[in-house]
Amino acid sequence: MDSPNRALLEATRLGKRFGKHWAVRDVDLSVRSGRTIGIVGPNGAGKTTLLAALLGLIEPSAGELSLGDANSARPRFGAVLDQDGLINSVSGRRNLDQWAGMLGNVTSGEIDDCLDAVGMRAAAHRRVGTYSLGMRRRLCLARALLGEPEILVLDEPGNGLDPAGVIRLKELVAERARAGTGVIFSSHSIADVDEMSDEVVYISEGRVVTRWAEDSPRWWKLRLAGEAAEPENSRHAASVALKEYDWAHWIDPYVGLIAAQSAPLHELLALLSAAELPLSNVVDLGRDIEQPFRGLDSW
Repeated sequence: MDSPNRALLEATRLGKRFGKHWAVRDVDLSVRSGRTIGIVGPNGAGKTTLLAALLGLIEPSAGELSLGDANSARPRFGAVLDQDGLINSVSGRRNLDQWAGMLGNVTSGEIDDCLDAVGMRAAAHRRVGTYSLGMRRRLCLARALLGEPEILVLDEPGNGLDPAGVIRLKELVAERARAGTGVIFSSHSIADVDEMSDEVVYISEGRVVTRWAEDSPRWWKLRLAGEAAEPENSRHAASVALKEYDWAHWIDPYVGLIAAQSAPLHELLALLSAAELPLSNVVDLGRDIEQPFRGLDSW
């Protein structure tokens, strides 16, 4: 098992430009052993370009990438990408045999274990050209696991997977993180990102808009009562009362507001009381990952 929380890959102000267009700009990331980073954002946000730059598949136009000390017994990276690079004319097993040959130090038994891990052992003898999208995706995941890489880079790894496949993907990511692998992946599913990640990074137009970590504050839904709930009275008063709270914002003037609990709930309630804002209801939403990302962009 790798040392916990060891820096494996650091990106500092990373940028990639195509002509005059910056696909990725000023991105800071730290991939660490035993930790999982989820990247979310709208189509065209730069997620795939960012992961390709981290893998060294494209050269950054700006910023720095630095790798931690290597473990010579393990490959640096395992990856699942949109362009899977599988050879259609040979079997799934043959594809993995060839990859294992390039890696070295991967036994036939370890290949079998990776196929078993993704549920592809029974279909490994078939030509890849006969596979469904989900089967190709699972074979790519098996290939990424070969040699127990230090870092897993997964671009939309759930694409094409059925519900059982998505569940197994989540289990594998958790298993590899517990074993010390650093994982970074992209997804359109905020719920999946929340479940799988220690840190969520939202990017839009190539830039990091916000981050959300596992120890981030809880969220509260507060419904204002009486005249305080009227839009002309409530919006300004509540914004004044909660101005010190990050992510304090309205859902709807008639519904209430969402506020991050950067202090104990009783302090939050005291602020509202001092502003003469009575409440009719308070709901603990827990760490609802969707709240801070709503309204940042259209999905």
